[in-house]
Amino acid sequence: CGYKPHLPRLGTTRGGLECISNSKIYHKLFITPIIGRGLDGGCSCVQEDKTMWKSFKVKVEPLTPEAFAPFGEVIETFEEAEPEIAKGGLRSAAYPVTADLSETSADAELEKTPLSEGAQRAHFAFHTDAGQAFYPSLHQPTVFLVGPIKGTLEPEDVRAFYSDGSTGVCLGLKVWHTMPICVEGDDIYQTVRGDQDYHAHSVEVDFDLEQGLAIEPDMENYTP
Repeated sequence: CGYKPHLPRLGTTRGGLECISNSKIYHKLFITPIIGRGLDGGCSCVQEDKTMWKSFKVKVEPLTPEAFAPFGEVIETFEEAEPEIAKGGLRSAAYPVTADLSETSADAELEKTPLSEGAQRAHFAFHTDAGQAFYPSLHQPTVFLVGPIKGTLEPEDVRAFYSDGSTGVCLGLKVWHTMPICVEGDDIYQTVRGDQDYHAHSVEVDFDLEQGLAIEPDMENYTP
């Protein structure tokens, strides 16, 4: 899985004025003009509210071979991972992920949902060159968020599978996915996927930027 960069955007406005910022992307940013200040000297707007994205909770289910079959295979070791290849070869990587938000992220006005911190994800993708596997090398409890093979992904399509850290997943070709969620502590997820150009062979969605949502497993109502 990857992370799609976004160029700065125009802020939204009230009263028909545009607040243009090249330094920050604000989601659901509402601004009000200050009377008596001109636009030629810079932005003459006051930020009233910066609302973050809304959590969309997904029911959690145990990761079993039977339940996960529509999306791929459950693996007990990273060496078992053999993603389907449509073009090219495979390459491996390792991603550190933490259950908590870092102090920097917690204190910041985040532009996007973090991809490797906390319990929420918003960036999903599928790949056309090969499938992809993820395995928790430190064996921490993990939730894998996935979606069915289809051209577009809606929040209602997402399913959440809980692993106690002893198993990972090998996703089928074109299966929607995101970075695994580490439920406790920290983990390093071993991964293998296609070695072709990421952007040329991936389809992506960013729920936070596009719908103001972040996907979150409903761990409060799940008992491992």
